[in-house]
Amino acid sequence: MTFIPKAGKEDYAKAKAYRPITLSNFLLKGLERVVQWYILEYVITGPLERQHAYTKGRSCDSALSTFVNDVEYAIYNNKHLLAISLDCSGAFDCIQFESAARSMRLKGVPENIVVWYDNLLKGRRVHAEVQGQRTHIIPHRGSPQGGVLSPLIWNLIMDGLLSTFKRGPVKVIGYADDLLIYIVGKSTDTMAEMIQSELKRVTEWGSVNGLSFNPTKTSMVWYTRNRNLTPPNIYMEGVEIKPKATLKYLGVEIHSSLSWTPHVTERLNKCKFLLSKCRNLVSRTWGLSPQKMEWIYKSVIRPKLAYGAVVWAHNITKVIDKKLNGIQRLAMLPITQPLRSTPTAGLEAMLGWMPLSLYIEEAGMMTYLRNKELVKPGWDGVGRQKSCVGHLGTWRSKEEITCTVTYPRERRVSQYVWVEKPKRSSLWTHPIALYTDASKEKDNVGYSWIASIGDYVIGEATMTAKDISVYKGKMLAIKEALSWLRDHIEISRRNVIYCDSKSVVQVLNGCLAKDELTWDTLKLLREVNQVAHTSVQWVKGHSGIVGNEVVDMLAKNGALEAANISDVKPHMPATQREVKKLMHDHFLREWQLRWETLKSCRISKLFYPKIREDKSIICLAIKKLQALAQSVTGHGLFKKHIKQWNYIEDYQCSLCGEADEDSWHLWEWCPKLKKEREVIQRRIDTGLNRDLGILQLMNSEKIKSLRARNESLLSTI
Repeated sequence: MTFIPKAGKEDYAKAKAYRPITLSNFLLKGLERVVQWYILEYVITGPLERQHAYTKGRSCDSALSTFVNDVEYAIYNNKHLLAISLDCSGAFDCIQFESAARSMRLKGVPENIVVWYDNLLKGRRVHAEVQGQRTHIIPHRGSPQGGVLSPLIWNLIMDGLLSTFKRGPVKVIGYADDLLIYIVGKSTDTMAEMIQSELKRVTEWGSVNGLSFNPTKTSMVWYTRNRNLTPPNIYMEGVEIKPKATLKYLGVEIHSSLSWTPHVTERLNKCKFLLSKCRNLVSRTWGLSPQKMEWIYKSVIRPKLAYGAVVWAHNITKVIDKKLNGIQRLAMLPITQPLRSTPTAGLEAMLGWMPLSLYIEEAGMMTYLRNKELVKPGWDGVGRQKSCVGHLGTWRSKEEITCTVTYPRERRVSQYVWVEKPKRSSLWTHPIALYTDASKEKDNVGYSWIASIGDYVIGEATMTAKDISVYKGKMLAIKEALSWLRDHIEISRRNVIYCDSKSVVQVLNGCLAKDELTWDTLKLLREVNQVAHTSVQWVKGHSGIVGNEVVDMLAKNGALEAANISDVKPHMPATQREVKKLMHDHFLREWQLRWETLKSCRISKLFYPKIREDKSIICLAIKKLQALAQSVTGHGLFKKHIKQWNYIEDYQCSLCGEADEDSWHLWEWCPKLKKEREVIQRRIDTGLNRDLGILQLMNSEKIKSLRARNESLLSTI
């Protein structure tokens, strides 16, 4: 066992300031994983009641969305919501062995597994070493933190409490050892009385199972429009619970008036602190590279800001948007090191960073799409102003506008389909070779298959579909080939299906289905394999193999024919990936619209009329990025920019004297740089990155001398 310090503790001399982590043998962890798979596949086939932790398809976001949805319903409907957050002290350390065995039996876990796990808990020895002192004990309670089965066993124990809240006005949300109890109503006295009785029942359940809830860590908030509300007193184990203005649940500050300013402010302060530490690691000549700084920002800072966006990103005000722009600017400054006057939007266009408010809004939208089947809107805002539709109603309205697919969404699937192959038999006849392929022409896809024995074709088919990917077309071709094979199984007991897509072959040989089409194809493959040995193999495309070339021609002809047919209907549901791409494209268009309507950034708009998410220039050194930022934004040592400070009166181009001297004039029009531009343009036409071409021109001898003169001019003023 090892001990990991908990972050933010004041006194690390106390034992509770450390988290004990069990480092068990990998063989034991492997066995626990197998047992866990069995329990989740065959015993507990559905999610547990009101538990959002350690559960497939649920998360912190689903718990937050469920609670905020009810808060919005209460406030917008002129009701009250009383919420109490409970924290279970030492949850995993205080589990009683009897409670674990009892909860497993109640859920129907086989007795041999129950006995095995009970012996594991009772018979284990725990060894620990702290500051050179070694000791070992035989624990009498608790489950190992870090064990594979420990979270599942905790959920089974907690389910004994959560399942008792099925009926009645009091609701509960569980996330591991965090318990949130709340009630919606109009009479505060009645609400307090009912919550009081439920608190008593929760503490009694805890004492029976050897668990305790700390009253000092319990938080209570009244969510209401009534600012003069005098709530009744509520007690827990003789300790009065004082009402607060803000409830911090799963890391999100939920204010009693549903204002998200406290949460955003708290997140911004933390991210500013982290960015200030990162800036100390960067200089023009030493420190972290721009790539590493970008990774820190996009992998640590930005997700930290976007956490819980599903409940608050729909209500980003102008004040919050301005603060978010400031955070993104702080992240870009050490990478580009521009002049202070350089606009943030210009740097975003150069680096390909989406504005932070749009990124957070996209993160909230994606979370909503993942959880839309779990959380149903409790308030649709009928009869209220638009601002009172709630977060789910806002995301639903945006989904109807942005997601243009007119066919059903794909149901999320994550199941294993084990394909057992029959034993070899002497009765096998000549093998059947089935070649499959798909081709796309605009939005139409043709997919086909042919079956042959030797040089004789015994079956073929070509079909068309609309608005699907080539990957799906190849999977559909294999599915149709398997359907034909099932109906003609008497021809041969040995079959090989060839496909020129490695990804399709790997998915079918991996037996894990994550979408409906793969699931159906794998089940069909298992059905055929029960009678005839059938394998899926990869074949190299366009390599002269006759069967593959023929089926490729059939698929292309099918796609061309479908392009001339107006009533080709989509018959495949849209995948989550396709919907996600549609949403991302929508937010890119939103960014483009912001960019076009922006009143500033004149020079940057000329260099980047269309924004793009280009990641290639981040590989440059800081000095080159600094020079590029000054060039594409115009905020550099150019007379037109220096003139804005009222330092000079003559700001005509020092090279040609025909126009104002700015970076766009030098890049596009200055006749003295015509030869240099032609050379660079030929390089760009042959594959050179345009930004690198801009750098090459700005680093030419003529412009270097021009900028040196401007710098000396600036120093003499």
